[in-house]
Amino acid sequence: VTLDSRNIKQVPTEPGVYFFKDNSGDIIYIGKAKHLRNRVRSYFQKSKYQSPKNISMVKRINNIEWLVVRNEVEALLTEANLIKQHQPHYNVNLKDDKSFPYIRITKEPYPRVFITREIVHDGSKYFGPYTDVYHLRQSLKAVHKIFPVRSCDYYIDHDSIAAKKVSVCLDYHIKKCQGPCEGKVSEKDYNAMIKQVIGFLQGRTKDTESYINDQMLKASDQMRYEDAGMYRNQINAINHFNSRQRKVASDFEDRDVVALAKEEDFGIAVIVRIRNGRITSREKLSLRNLDDDSKLMETILTRFYLESDFIPKEISVANKPSNLDQVINWLKNKRNGSIKLKVPERGEKAKELRLAYQNAKLLLGEWLINRKKRRELIPKMVDQLQEDLQLKVPPRRIEAFDISHLGGTNTVAAMVCFVDGKPKKT
Repeated sequence: VTLDSRNIKQVPTEPGVYFFKDNSGDIIYIGKAKHLRNRVRSYFQKSKYQSPKNISMVKRINNIEWLVVRNEVEALLTEANLIKQHQPHYNVNLKDDKSFPYIRITKEPYPRVFITREIVHDGSKYFGPYTDVYHLRQSLKAVHKIFPVRSCDYYIDHDSIAAKKVSVCLDYHIKKCQGPCEGKVSEKDYNAMIKQVIGFLQGRTKDTESYINDQMLKASDQMRYEDAGMYRNQINAINHFNSRQRKVASDFEDRDVVALAKEEDFGIAVIVRIRNGRITSREKLSLRNLDDDSKLMETILTRFYLESDFIPKEISVANKPSNLDQVINWLKNKRNGSIKLKVPERGEKAKELRLAYQNAKLLLGEWLINRKKRRELIPKMVDQLQEDLQLKVPPRRIEAFDISHLGGTNTVAAMVCFVDGKPKKT
């Protein structure tokens, strides 16, 4: 389909986001540009370098819409948000993108700490995203083992305490909660503990351990031996947590390491989180509709950190993303501070990157093996049909046609298709 050239001339020259729509009005692609008209025009200029995906997409374009924004960084953010919302057919598809879980610390007088998949912009703090739910639960379990954070769902403030709406539960009696519901801990002291929880979730376990150690010594000096014992147990829990994390960096800096492995039409991105020199988690993203490596890296960074509450000041990547300056500026604005985005080539950081790539490659290999098994798996009903009809090969694809007409006129036809015993819908 060739669009009317006048349609393209109507596209503005400002930075913004453009939408390609098909005959049905569905959005099939969303992109961003510094100069919208030039970028849109480039899709319709014949070139031997145009990818098969773009050739296929251009044939389906029936209409173009756009949204003008103030600058390139805003275009980057808007594009990421809109792709997440609409999931267009020709954009790189992050399979895990829709339901990232987070750890949420509520914005309350006595905050709660729990797992959620919903972002509520009410001042709460979020830690994530996590793609490994097991690791997420282990992190939350460690928080509750180290810190006496309340686990109830009640909203607690001075009024509810004064009205005695809630009584302490078993957690208080076994020293797993400080009893804020009955005012047994001040709001100031409870939030001082929450501050340490935040540091712990950000990977600053050394700071947390130092703070708790000071509290333990203070309690011991004041002959509050029961409290001192509780602090000692918290320190032991932190040491146990640290002992289970692999130490990979000697600089004790916070850093994310991003690597990508791909084959055919599928890819796996791995984000290794390093906090205080230790690996604290490994996140995985599954990608379809692959693009070139630089565009893929841009997609991974913008979509992964889109709703992340904490971004480290350094990110190691396997290759530079496209629109490097805009990506860096966007990350700076989001973390409200400077950031380093580097491709390490030697030393400790290069080893970390190789480790991340090794993980991505192993996960990709596992996925490809499982896909092959799924393709080779023949349902029992198909085997049975082969036997009943005495066929040489299993009828893995079955097509059925029906023709109807009105007295020899107005003839229509319909076809249904089954693959491996399941309906194949168009």
